[in-house]
Amino acid sequence: MPTANSAFPANLHFDRVTMATMEAAFDRVCGALGCGHALTLVKMAAAMHIMTLAQAGERDPERLSAQALLAIGFRPTAAEPPLAAAPTVAPQVDQDCAESLPVE
Repeated sequence: MPTANSAFPANLHFDRVTMATMEAAFDRVCGALGCGHALTLVKMAAAMHIMTLAQAGERDPERLSAQALLAIGFRPTAAEPPLAAAPTVAPQVDQDCAESLPVE
C-alpha cells in the first residue's frame, strides 16, 4: 500500500540552503491556502512543484511559491492580500533535521 511519502521522487537531493528555501516557499503556500501544515493532496502537489522547480535551479522562495500555487490552480480573490514578500535574510536551517540531509 503506498504511503504519502511514496509519491515524492526518491532521486532528488538538495543542499541545506535549498532545503531551507523550499521550506520557506512551502510555508508561503500553506499561508496562502489558509489550511496550516496538515497534509493534503493539494499541498503534496504544491510541494512536488516546488521540488521540481528547485531541481531545475529556481532558488527564490517567492517565485517557487507563486509558481506552485499557479500549478495547483490557486487564484487569490480580490479580497485576499497578495503573498507577503520573501524574507530578506537567508532562511534558517533546522539543525536537528539538517544533520540527516545529503550535502552536495
